[in-house]
Amino acid sequence: MTKSVHATIERLAMGLPNVTRAIACEGTKLEATTFDVGAKSFVFLRRVDAGHEVRLKLTASRDEALALAAADPTTCSIGASGWVKLVFDDASAPLERLRRWIPESHAALAPKATGRGKRSRG
Repeated sequence: MTKSVHATIERLAMGLPNVTRAIACEGTKLEATTFDVGAKSFVFLRRVDAGHEVRLKLTASRDEALALAAADPTTCSIGASGWVKLVFDDASAPLERLRRWIPESHAALAPKATGRGKRSRG
């Protein structure tokens, strides 16, 4: 993985509150670096034949991701629950988009992971 692309994505994720880095599916074909908040991963980053694959959870930008997926399904796909997969090489790295989407993914999972936003019963 090119250091500049990898370093930029890592810096974006690690710069958010309460983030840790881990490895998912270590030693397998699906091995990915994860960036976690609490016990929830909000970014998966791995090397693929096409270059890089990033998976993240979107809420507010879901329509933007759907339009991108419709225009080019080889570089973007989105699941029903809002998880988006981006595939790109160094030359086409969507860094501006990732600068917006990584914090959005963090925000989507941080309240659930840290327990913030839960109402007490009683």
